[in-house]
Amino acid sequence: MSLHPALLACALVAATGAQAQPPAAGPTASATPVQAASAQLARRDWAAARTTLEQHLARSPDDDEARFLLARVRAWQGQPEAALPLYRALLERAPDNADYLLGYGLAQLWAGQRDAAIATLERAHALAPDYADVDRALARARAANPGSSADPTAVASSPPTDAPPAAAARGQAAGAPAAPVNGAARPSNAQAIGSALTPADPMQAAPRAAAASALTGVTDAPERRRSLVLTARHDRLDRGLDDWRAWRLDAAATGGDRTGVTGAVFTESRFGLDDHGVELGLVVPVREGWTVQPQLGVVPGAQFLPRRFGELRVEHVFGAGWVGAAAVRRSDYRDVRVERLALGVERYVGAWRAGYTATATRLRGVHAVGHDLRIARAYGADGGEIGVQFAAGREDALLGTQVVASDVRAWSIGGRHPLSSAWALRWNVGHVRQGALYARDGVALGLERRF
Repeated sequence: MSLHPALLACALVAATGAQAQPPAAGPTASATPVQAASAQLARRDWAAARTTLEQHLARSPDDDEARFLLARVRAWQGQPEAALPLYRALLERAPDNADYLLGYGLAQLWAGQRDAAIATLERAHALAPDYADVDRALARARAANPGSSADPTAVASSPPTDAPPAAAARGQAAGAPAAPVNGAARPSNAQAIGSALTPADPMQAAPRAAAASALTGVTDAPERRRSLVLTARHDRLDRGLDDWRAWRLDAAATGGDRTGVTGAVFTESRFGLDDHGVELGLVVPVREGWTVQPQLGVVPGAQFLPRRFGELRVEHVFGAGWVGAAAVRRSDYRDVRVERLALGVERYVGAWRAGYTATATRLRGVHAVGHDLRIARAYGADGGEIGVQFAAGREDALLGTQVVASDVRAWSIGGRHPLSSAWALRWNVGHVRQGALYARDGVALGLERRF
């Protein structure tokens, strides 16, 4: 972690009303357990502080000051799930305490419970409309992807912002945690509707979104996050064409510096042919509110998929629930190159989010324009979501092994349904009318495991 010890100590002392001991000295015999824990935290001895508080609460279970500090210690250690029951106990006795609600909402957000975090922070805002830290945390939560987890230490040069208003007023808790965002519309077309469980589809909050926790003001993270998603897809085509089938395994990991790494292996069967390929991507925070996301893919000996493709995406969080993105993608097929530019914007309001993407595709020197609209709503405490997608315009399409331009009209319904805090089911059904070429109806199911 790169949090400055003095800043951390200031927030803890202000939050608890205690005076920490100098870092070089241990707690005195007359120090209260909260003071002793604050001194240990000033020395960055997180484990000792946690032990001190847990042992004290075992003897004095009604000490809410110690419980509040322990909840924050657990959350700041990268264990927000362990902090949640402590906050619930505090709120049972003081349901209108804005500080407790702020801490609880941040822990929910860091645990990937975006919908619940928004509800908690909205309640805190209603109780304390002038509490700036609540406003900042609520804006970040609304801009976060459902099911993604923010880094408890990812605040620029300042400790987490669940200190009391008095501390914030003195400048001792000056920033809300940056929220992970990877949902602004991507370069996409109707080809993706039948395969909307792939990382290229933000509506499904695929594992790439978890890896792309595009945090700003980044510091070292206390834990790493990983996920796997296994997806199967089947599309039925009309006009006597063979069905399409696909399998895909996606993996994602977020490192201690919040840089995301994604990879995938996949196999596709279309028109009686089989293609197999791999993908590799990165998500790199470059400055406050900005991330760069390159991606490369290779399909050796491809018969209908692109033999290689590359994408470069830049995303910016504007605040107040707005996210913008731009991306360029180049796909090299056996006999043609397809280039695509995409510009997208996304808006988060409470549990809802809506996104629009305009795409411009160049194929054999001819340009075509497409449009993509997505609306989704989060539900539950573990990152559930359901949404719809509509696409229209002209784009590249596969006709056998040939790539041609075609009109398109498409829709899909899909989502993510949590089975537990670690497991989730991803699903999608959709219909695509590819001009006069064919129509296809598809269904996809995916099983996600988070670590």
